[in-house]
Amino acid sequence: MLNSNTLKVSFGIDGTKEGVINMLSGLKIDVDSYVELGSDTAAKVDLSVALGEASAKLSAYYNVNIHSGSYGTVYLTLNEVNGKPIGARILCNINSTIDAVKDLVAVINGQSDGTATPSVNAIDAQTENRLAVIINKVLNLDF
Repeated sequence: MLNSNTLKVSFGIDGTKEGVINMLSGLKIDVDSYVELGSDTAAKVDLSVALGEASAKLSAYYNVNIHSGSYGTVYLTLNEVNGKPIGARILCNINSTIDAVKDLVAVINGQSDGTATPSVNAIDAQTENRLAVIINKVLNLDF
């Protein structure tokens, strides 16, 4: 295992058992995650969530070539809702998402009339720093 470039982490929460804190009561979560490190770095997460009769299964896959200068691509798949197969997929290029978020912040800050795509340079350093802090906190959430 020490020579492997792949790491797997699995965990589960079973709120259907006795003695569980109220906030998790009835909630069942299973997560399997895989990370492969190398010049191409990839991560995959399979998530299964159930609360009472409602349930969902999701998959997320992230891939980036660390030498490309790109932030990579995320593939999200909604596999199942309430036991019924869905197969809905979303592809997200992280570079495009970052540009869109910067443009959105510029519009919110009144730096664009909303009719044209604002320049990335329209975001001041303080706003860009706050945005980076928010994104960093979201990406580093510790459940």
